[in-house]
Amino acid sequence: MKVVLHGFDGMQAAYTQEAEVQPDGNYTFPDVALVTDRVYIATVEVNGILFNSNVLRAADLRPDDEASLPITIYDTSSDPSPLVVERVHIFFEFVDSGWLQVVELFIISNPTQRVIVSAVPDQPVFEISLPPGYSNLQFEEGSLGDRFVQTANGFGDTQGVMPDPVQHQLLFAYELPYSRKLDLSLPMSLPVQAVVAAIPTNGVRLTSSQLR
Repeated sequence: MKVVLHGFDGMQAAYTQEAEVQPDGNYTFPDVALVTDRVYIATVEVNGILFNSNVLRAADLRPDDEASLPITIYDTSSDPSPLVVERVHIFFEFVDSGWLQVVELFIISNPTQRVIVSAVPDQPVFEISLPPGYSNLQFEEGSLGDRFVQTANGFGDTQGVMPDPVQHQLLFAYELPYSRKLDLSLPMSLPVQAVVAAIPTNGVRLTSSQLR
């Protein structure tokens, strides 16, 4: 097994180094240069799943300090039933005449001690339903045919869901035809604890028996 140490200056990758994991589970990166404002993180890939350490900041170290970056590796499960959507944020933007952009942010938690993965390789761990007539689907991270796959009613996410406290966040957007009124239904395939909807303050109204 190999561990990779990554260094980032801001959001830019600036440094990498590999090390072999010893039989006792330890690994060492000697003589790593401390660069002002650089952050470090160690990663290891096991069975196609990337596990990582916490972030280590150069500002928290002195020259010749020894730092510990433990990485916890979890077993997997193909049962998505424990997954819970802590919050769904839905933003409505009127970007063009006749079109409404819907932006959705899902914050998903996994209260188990296993990584939730798909039972079938390259198939989704869970699915997101989209309303009929949507177009121009976009993702903050990944794309269809890569991390995401098209489904009959929307799309599925193939990325494994790490146990808490790591949050699985999913941000995407799509457009719908709009002419002064829209009846929108958003079925949820996972249990949802809270939904927050945001609309412009230009006279548009949003009504639902499920919203306060």
